[in-house]
Amino acid sequence: MAIMGDAEAIEFAQEIHAFMKDNGFQMKEAGGISQGVFTGPVKGLQKRDEKDGSITFIVGANLQ
Repeated sequence: MAIMGDAEAIEFAQEIHAFMKDNGFQMKEAGGISQGVFTGPVKGLQKRDEKDGSITFIVGANLQ
């Protein structure tokens, strides 16, 4: 998942998705990544454990 409208975050999320898929991970988003809007700032790469046992990686703004 990437921040909606953040081209750099979207591109990085797509790279992570492709890498994981190419290395045998089962991916929820078969066609690529999803985008979302968050209530606060999202920076860097965050991991969220979902209730169903899956994992969501959230790609935020570049840390500088």
